[in-house]
Amino acid sequence: GHQFGDVFPPLAEHAPALLEQQGRDYLINLLLYAWELQGRPPIDRVVFRLLTGNPVWRRSIEGGEPLAGAVAERATQLDAEIEAVADNWRLERIGIIEHNILRLGVYELSET
Repeated sequence: GHQFGDVFPPLAEHAPALLEQQGRDYLINLLLYAWELQGRPPIDRVVFRLLTGNPVWRRSIEGGEPLAGAVAERATQLDAEIEAVADNWRLERIGIIEHNILRLGVYELSET
């Protein structure tokens, strides 16, 4: 499996500061991006891999795990909702980060 530094080499040394600056949205996108790249395993496995060798991030990453897990769990349903309103766009044409932002937004709108 990939480690954070392998998947995000330019960000690895700056990630703790970025996580603090960008907060929750960056963190959720980080978890969902890693989830996609790792072949959509259970989110707790993604968290474990991100924390391996990076224990200083534990509180930040584990704080985002429930929301990222909920979005990952409902990804198929969220994708269907997005496709239903995405005129002239196939989800395959949307980048992973943008795709996960859409998923997160639709999830949060449906849960409030």
